[in-house]
Amino acid sequence: MKKLRNLLALTLSLVMCFAFLAACADTSTPATTPAPEAPPANPATPADPAAPTDPQTPDIQPAFVMPTEDITLTFAWWGNDDRAAAVEAAIDVFTSRYPNVTINPEPTASFDDYREALVTRLAGSTEADISQVNYAWIHTFARGNNPFADLNGFSHIIDFGQFTATDINLMSLTDGQLGGLPHNMTCRMLLYNTVFMSEHGISEIPKDFNAWLDIAKNLSADNAAVDAGNNLYAHVPFSNLDIDHYLLAMLYSITGKENVVDGEFNYSVDEVKTVLDMLLEFDQAGGQPSFENHDPINNRENAVWTSGRALSSFQWINNPMADGAPYGGGDRLDEMSLALWPQPGGHVVAVARPGLGHAISKNSANQEVAAYFLNFFYTDPEAVRAVGTQLGVPIAKDAYEIMDSEGLIHPLQALGLQIMNSVPVAPMGAFWEDGTLRNPRYEIYDELRTGRIDSQQAAGRLIQAQQDALDILNR
Repeated sequence: MKKLRNLLALTLSLVMCFAFLAACADTSTPATTPAPEAPPANPATPADPAAPTDPQTPDIQPAFVMPTEDITLTFAWWGNDDRAAAVEAAIDVFTSRYPNVTINPEPTASFDDYREALVTRLAGSTEADISQVNYAWIHTFARGNNPFADLNGFSHIIDFGQFTATDINLMSLTDGQLGGLPHNMTCRMLLYNTVFMSEHGISEIPKDFNAWLDIAKNLSADNAAVDAGNNLYAHVPFSNLDIDHYLLAMLYSITGKENVVDGEFNYSVDEVKTVLDMLLEFDQAGGQPSFENHDPINNRENAVWTSGRALSSFQWINNPMADGAPYGGGDRLDEMSLALWPQPGGHVVAVARPGLGHAISKNSANQEVAAYFLNFFYTDPEAVRAVGTQLGVPIAKDAYEIMDSEGLIHPLQALGLQIMNSVPVAPMGAFWEDGTLRNPRYEIYDELRTGRIDSQQAAGRLIQAQQDALDILNR
């Protein structure tokens, strides 16, 4: 599929990132390559506003006039009860201003259940008028075609000046159609405990992977082969998803290449073997619980994390508070901080993507009103305050300024955005998290970590599995 190359070619900041990495990265001896002195900033998330303002209700161009007859819309999303309450509060703000409009909420708690239902509804043309969407779905659900309405057709209603070109390009398809509005940008970072660091004589989280190995070895020096509840670790992955994401960061760091180009998996066996060897080296250094020792509960409630025996985990910057809350028995969020995963040679790269977005059904009978609501949802001060950060920190300019000026962004979220904006940013890509590609990688990681295959075999199998999956998706 050609959309990723074309999409990313439009993104100036990412071109700067890859140009920089191509000039600096030495994949044969990554540990000795100097770190960047002045990495370009990422424009995808707004910087702290110099003079925050309180924007008023959006001034829609005269080409559109809100109808006065009764209209009913449906709005579907996934998320917990807190998210549902926040979104429904924003809906109430809108319907109190426009009482002739009824918006029926369609929340689903489970991400997987929501995705399955959306696929079914799209196939039957019965999707909600407005749908919360995953970034990848815009690009993969219809195999390169837009499964939703082209939002470019609503420029008389939606204030596209709220977003950067990067924001819009990431949600656009090869033919230029805009599949959805991005709500936020996110990436994964180490969430670590500063008190743990101090107690164990660690001055900082290093940028370089070899220095990270040294910390891992020192912390695990007295670890038992079978963890009886006393072992210490530099890191604890909550699942293979965490391992998968930090390996992708290292692939970007040593190659400077996006993961899929023109429907082809874009890494060689040697490149993949290099990062898999690093995973094994980190395991052997005791940097994280071994496959056998890892708690089977693959979430923030695992025993290593809740007992405070790991320096860090690997979490989304959208809501690091949720993962930090159970650490060491809880109530220690003020001790937590964020850093990027230490990468080969100190070539630190943030692998980012839109956290989620919103799309309009191409089958909706009231597309213009749906677009008006979306613009309201992203820009109206009262609606923005109602949603808060339940969908992550918004990147729409007015929404961000409101949240920032009123102190509604958690310090950990603000720190994550600051770090992401300070380094080269690489796109996660629309395919990386697709289950067709992801699940075979997970199986290979398990076999590699348990010694059933070596890194050479694992790299070869991984590349073949990725290409087979891409061939299926691109048929």
